[in-house]
Amino acid sequence: MTETPMWVPVVLASLSSTVIAAVITAVVTWRLGVKGHEREARKVELDAGDKFTGRLIERVNALEGRVDELEEKRRKDARLIREQGDHIDVLENHIWQKLPPPPPARPTGL
Repeated sequence: MTETPMWVPVVLASLSSTVIAAVITAVVTWRLGVKGHEREARKVELDAGDKFTGRLIERVNALEGRVDELEEKRRKDARLIREQGDHIDVLENHIWQKLPPPPPARPTGL
């Protein structure tokens, strides 16, 4: 039986520690790459969410403006309807009083 040279265990120990270090380095590098990819994907998701939120805020503001316009038109319509009703009351009163023609003039704006 031949004896193993003294340098063989030293080389094997050094080689195994190098392999272990290389494996650990590879795993850490891979995980950092995955985490970087995950961070990038999350950033893209957040950017998309911010854009969506911005579009929603624009739509809400536009709808609020439209509601304000419609409410103002409704108030104008209500005033007009009231003024027409008042004129009808004047005409009915003219008829009930059996007053002769011509009927009372229509108010301006009706």
